[in-house]
Amino acid sequence: MMKIASISVAALCLCALQSLGQGAGPVNPQHRSTVSGLRISAGRGNAGSAASAANGITAGESKVPASGGRAASSSHHLLQTLNEEWVNGAWRNNTRTTSTYDAGGYEVSSLEETWDTVAAAWQPMTKDVFTNGSNGRPTQVITQQWNDTTNAWENATRTSYTYSGSDKVSQMLVETWVGDAWLNYLRTTQTFGAGGYATNALSEMWDTASAGWKPFEQEVYTNNSNGTVQQSVLQLWDTTGNAWTDYYRISYTYNAANKPTQEQMDFFVNSLWFPIRRTTHTYDGNNNLIHDLDETATFGTGTWKNAQQADYTNDAAGDPTLVIGQVWNDASSAWENSYRTTMTYDTPGGVASARADEAFALYPNPAVGHCDLNFTLPAAATVDLSLVDGLGRTVATIIAQERMEAGEYHRMVDVGSLANGSYLAVLRVNGASTIRRVELVR
Repeated sequence: MMKIASISVAALCLCALQSLGQGAGPVNPQHRSTVSGLRISAGRGNAGSAASAANGITAGESKVPASGGRAASSSHHLLQTLNEEWVNGAWRNNTRTTSTYDAGGYEVSSLEETWDTVAAAWQPMTKDVFTNGSNGRPTQVITQQWNDTTNAWENATRTSYTYSGSDKVSQMLVETWVGDAWLNYLRTTQTFGAGGYATNALSEMWDTASAGWKPFEQEVYTNNSNGTVQQSVLQLWDTTGNAWTDYYRISYTYNAANKPTQEQMDFFVNSLWFPIRRTTHTYDGNNNLIHDLDETATFGTGTWKNAQQADYTNDAAGDPTLVIGQVWNDASSAWENSYRTTMTYDTPGGVASARADEAFALYPNPAVGHCDLNFTLPAAATVDLSLVDGLGRTVATIIAQERMEAGEYHRMVDVGSLANGSYLAVLRVNGASTIRRVELVR
């Protein structure tokens, strides 16, 4: 993730819309900001599928400007995130966030505290209270701030989510608490293309003078046929010319497992695009993120230099348990510690019980042209789904190391280009494999 002082309001708000387990970047996970509106969080699932996930924004977990909710798994919940900073050669507490869940496994509150070095104790800072629908999707989130003078919580923002028929957020409305009433502040409306993928996210600010919404920013996505985001462009509304003007763009590069290996940010200046920042991701053999390198470019030259980096330690489920971030010191030409983030879950190492043996089916069989694969997860899990030929070669990767919530899933696979014969559909749930044979005919 990129620390850019002029990061857009739309991008910050869109991070509240992103689905779980998406995003990547070498920045303290405490700062759940964004690049191109793709939610960044090291706290849930491994980074690396930000843009590779099927594009479609669902309520996520952002603190800016208000928190969205998250439909947490029923058996592998992120309980606490502890952020420490490197001060005078030692780690010192900075902030911590503690989450609570209901009986259905959905988050109902999130408390953020800051470390008081004088009192040597944690002090309350902000609190999010979630209202969830019957399917666990958050419909409203109220963010409150702690008042040290009155020793009480005070309303700050209220975020309401509207969903489309596919359970993707179609609109997010942010209101601020003024006096004793909620007042409109910002709304983000998302447009979907024919494939159900987000193509545009429009942010509007409330204008009190005209008592109406005014365009402010928009994010335009370019996706490939499976919804993978190839590029996103942030545009600002020019009130003088009444037109959209380019501000910055993010371009994505992926590996064979559809994990983003690099994101590059370019700024639009004097009708030209100039590279300004890039993040390179490194993965282990299981495609879990283990390292991020963030570099900045000298304006106009294209020369890259180190800025910051992060190393990730993951559990058996692929969820990060420790992130250590460092910044580059130009004077000493060396890396220096910056932050350390520790994540604690209620079920360390993943969910061994999340199996889908009895609920993995495919049809038609024999298949002609396409094959529908269906499976049910009794609990959240890390999932791989692939098609293997008679020689053991993977001919189609359908899902790659994706952290998925409990529920029913359907994937349609185009097999029209494959030769006739027998193939194996291999479903791996937390490393445990279930295999179904399928015959392809023409």
